[in-house]
Amino acid sequence: MKIAICDDSKIDLQYVSNLVEEFFKSKQSTVKIDKFLNPRILLNKLTEDDNQLYDLFILDIVMSQNGISVAQRINKLFPNAVIVFQSTSRDFAVEAFRVRAFDYILKPLNRLQIFDCLNRVYEKFSPSNKSIIQIKDSELYLTTIVIQDIAYIESYNRRLIFHMNDGRSIYSTTLRNKFLDSIPFDLEANNFVACHASFVVNMNQVKSISNNSFILFNSRSIPISKRSYPTIKKMYIDYLVGNEHE
Repeated sequence: MKIAICDDSKIDLQYVSNLVEEFFKSKQSTVKIDKFLNPRILLNKLTEDDNQLYDLFILDIVMSQNGISVAQRINKLFPNAVIVFQSTSRDFAVEAFRVRAFDYILKPLNRLQIFDCLNRVYEKFSPSNKSIIQIKDSELYLTTIVIQDIAYIESYNRRLIFHMNDGRSIYSTTLRNKFLDSIPFDLEANNFVACHASFVVNMNQVKSISNNSFILFNSRSIPISKRSYPTIKKMYIDYLVGNEHE
């Protein structure tokens, strides 16, 4: 696992880094930690090297560049990355979860807080906790897909198109059933919503909602049917509220 920690306090930065290293050593798991005192240096590194993908970002909120804005940039570059905030105040909690924060830890930091958070991160990345499906693609090969790596699913020309967070589009074989009946997993259980006759969206990938579409973190606009809009909007608000109270 690759982890980036950014905090303009040298003491807090080193303290968190030491605890992260201790935690993963206890799990006998290899981890690479990069430390940043300046958020601009972190963002420059991510922008200049798009292969520099971190699995986890641990960010202070009050820095020379607000941690929320740093997270917004990270979401655009790496939508699947896990972001954990640390702060001396609860004032930014709602904003933090709107940028899909995994956790929000209050300072002063302590070992129990950090280990509890890291344990949940560790479980999240455990292969046994990833829901997968296998589909027969248009070339008749079986392709394994992690459900939460799907940004949205489209029905086009009697095929399912799985649009992935990493930019790939995987085409299924020709459908025999209706669109929703052909999706091989439970939509509601995985936070997906059918927002249009031809589209199903992963709510985890939704940045905002307009009066006729979802805007995803990858900037793609997904239409919402006019008839279903009130229901879809309520589902989205319920999803946001539910996440804020987890």
